[in-house]
Amino acid sequence: MPKLSTTPSSQVQNRIRAQQRNRRKAAALRRDDDVRKENFLQRLPVEILAEILSYGSLRTVLAVSRSCKWLCTTLTHPDQSSIWKNARKRLSPPPPDPPYDVSEPAYAAVIFSVGNCPTCTTRQVGPPISFQDRGHFCPLGMLCDGSTRSRDGTLLCYQVDAALWLQFSENGDEAIDTGPPALSEGDSLYFKAPFHPADPSLFPSLFRNRNSIFVSRAERDQGLREWDAAQKDTKAFDALLKRWATRAERMSELRAHDVQWRKWVELYNKVTRARQARLASKIREIRLNLGCEREDLSKCPTFSALLKFCERESKEGTEIAWKPYEPQIRAELEQNKASHERRKAEHERSLKQVYVEAFHAAAIQSLFPPPFTSPTASTPTPVLPTLEAYRSLPSISNVIHNTSIPSKGLRRKLRTDETLRTMIKADLEKEDARLRKVMSVRLGVKKNWKPPAPVEGGSKDGGVVQHPLDRLTALFECTRCRSDVMGKSVGRGEHTSLTLEAAVRHRCPWYLPKTQQGAEANEVKNGRANWDPENFVPDITGAAVVRLTLGLAGLNEETATRKDVNALGRRWQCLTCPSQLTMSFGAIVGHAKRHKAMSQPSSESSTSSTSSNVSFSLNFIPKEAHRTSKLPAPFPPDAVIPRSKPKKADAAPKVEYGCRHCGFYRIFGDAGGKTSLVGHTPKKFCADGLASHVLRKHGLAPLRNEDVWLFNLGDEDEASLDVTSTDTAEKDSTGTPSLSPPVFFLPPISPPWSPIFANSPLPPSVVWPEEDD
Repeated sequence: MPKLSTTPSSQVQNRIRAQQRNRRKAAALRRDDDVRKENFLQRLPVEILAEILSYGSLRTVLAVSRSCKWLCTTLTHPDQSSIWKNARKRLSPPPPDPPYDVSEPAYAAVIFSVGNCPTCTTRQVGPPISFQDRGHFCPLGMLCDGSTRSRDGTLLCYQVDAALWLQFSENGDEAIDTGPPALSEGDSLYFKAPFHPADPSLFPSLFRNRNSIFVSRAERDQGLREWDAAQKDTKAFDALLKRWATRAERMSELRAHDVQWRKWVELYNKVTRARQARLASKIREIRLNLGCEREDLSKCPTFSALLKFCERESKEGTEIAWKPYEPQIRAELEQNKASHERRKAEHERSLKQVYVEAFHAAAIQSLFPPPFTSPTASTPTPVLPTLEAYRSLPSISNVIHNTSIPSKGLRRKLRTDETLRTMIKADLEKEDARLRKVMSVRLGVKKNWKPPAPVEGGSKDGGVVQHPLDRLTALFECTRCRSDVMGKSVGRGEHTSLTLEAAVRHRCPWYLPKTQQGAEANEVKNGRANWDPENFVPDITGAAVVRLTLGLAGLNEETATRKDVNALGRRWQCLTCPSQLTMSFGAIVGHAKRHKAMSQPSSESSTSSTSSNVSFSLNFIPKEAHRTSKLPAPFPPDAVIPRSKPKKADAAPKVEYGCRHCGFYRIFGDAGGKTSLVGHTPKKFCADGLASHVLRKHGLAPLRNEDVWLFNLGDEDEASLDVTSTDTAEKDSTGTPSLSPPVFFLPPISPPWSPIFANSPLPPSVVWPEEDD
């Protein structure tokens, strides 16, 4: 006796799955957003529905029958054929009666159904040109040769006897002996050129014989196969001849109906074109009466519905009952006109914003002289505000929102119109004065600060005393961004030290810790957090590092400019790093802050400090050595290391990177320290691989530009980098630096102003002004 299974059978499982699917479908139908409305025609009695449809057109009856399954079953019943017949007779002009084996619903579907050509998939736009050969003709009135699909659809024109694959004569035996000669391609008539049913010259040549028929190659091949198979069996051959004879008789009846059908199609197309012409004339009359354009009138829902009704239901096509709806049509025209004007104004405003944005970057260079063309200039270059603040300037806002100022020619006007340029310059100076006043308060500058009186004979260094806000030590920190110690915000700790220009353009990322909730979190989440000067405080650590750097180079803090420090190149050497890297001025502050962040006790770094202060040692190299073409180039301080991408066969050669902390670069005279030599062939990395190598082997994160060598340089790449040194530090015979390095102690780290530390491969970790070439 078989054991009973504890698991349900497959039938039970299928039934359970079906029940679950039905429950899910029912739940989906019960949802408010997906409620299927019941057809109200189903609730009507059949007699009332038949009375309503007796006044409708054939197209209306066909559409109602396709609205739901119940109506389709009801109206396609043979007892309801009178509804279809009466609707067909009301069609102008009325089509001929259908063949005896074609029902009235099927006949209406042939007239109005929108389908595609079975051969070339062309969309049907009207009744087919031939009822009998409707499957072989394109709906556009062209004889399809199947060239767009396959050769099996190529049409051949035969006589009706050829459709039987046999030419009957008075002597049937003779015909059987000779075979079907009309099946050869030489005797067939090809129609590959397109024709249009409106051209009467094509009808005599195409339908000169009422017994002509169109067949495809596949049908001809099938007939040949049946003929060959019937040659071996007498009964099969007699059955084939009988079937072909029946088909020939049936074909003659269909061809007689097809002649009437083609005449009706020609008349129907002619009436339709005349109706469309009269309808266009009536629409032109209505348009002139209302004083609007054809496109505006077609966008009115009320008039579109009336026009659609007239095109389908009106017999003459000129009876447009638009007078009762004239107030509604005029209201819709006014609404469409206002909407058009609003969209046009919005388009003009968007174009103006694009032109203003393009002019925003070059506004300072075109309106104000460069900052270093006049060393004795007392007025500094104004700070360029952000694009949002630039658009809010009175002059720019008037240009954008004033409809009397066209967008055409605005780009040239922004560059050449002296009146507009003067207004923009005045607004920029006002905005700059406001920003400088606010940021001076944040930096702690006295309100009544004045430059010192000029000394006889000039200053010792020959420079001009700058405003404290324009000095290199004027650095800021964002209180929102620097409190993110784990570096979860966008940028991962790159914006820790900001100059005045960077602080004005700084926008906090859309991130806040979970402890900060409420309106502030919603503003940041929705991107509506505005720029607030209260979020900025002086960067004490960055300013101290800059003072140390300028002191080593012998520059005065009050008079030094970016041009002065950029001219020195890479001549500062970090003695805190084991490899003693050399770097330019723009990388020193971020490099020092990385040492400070790595000194936290919680940091998983190879270096740590238990003292309250962190030492940071610098050395200034007297002379920068020349770099030869055999050596790799240091990575530019203002460039960004790209992310690694998967290699492709057709991809361009990828720039490869090297580590400046590894000892094998001692053969180039740069990297020193305690790292042992590993060979004379430098190892190359991709961007992500180099970041992982620097973190795992040297304990440094995030990866910065001063950690990277650049390989695979061409002549154009070397010119674009503009690097002229190997950053080599001069040492004496003992291997120690020739100058005694000054030591700077960073303040102890304590929240909430500790800098952001994150393991990120994106350099640099300090936003510093671009170095001048």
